[in-house]
Amino acid sequence: MCRFTNVGLYTIGGFAANGYGEHSPGGYSLLAALVTEIVMTMMFLFIILSVTHKNAPSGFAGLAIGLCLTLIHLICF
Repeated sequence: MCRFTNVGLYTIGGFAANGYGEHSPGGYSLLAALVTEIVMTMMFLFIILSVTHKNAPSGFAGLAIGLCLTLIHLICF
């Protein structure tokens, strides 16, 4: 939710507000955001490549990918 302050600048706050630095609820730096993004993307790609491999059991790829994506969203927010 963005709103005007008394000096006319936008502030970010409220539910599902994210960012880095002063816009982060936890005060995380840009480096922390980049490392988290890289690690979570690597994990997601590893899951996708693992479950879609020719030797992997068929039929469960969607479930594994969906649960992994849910876990990434729970970790990152």
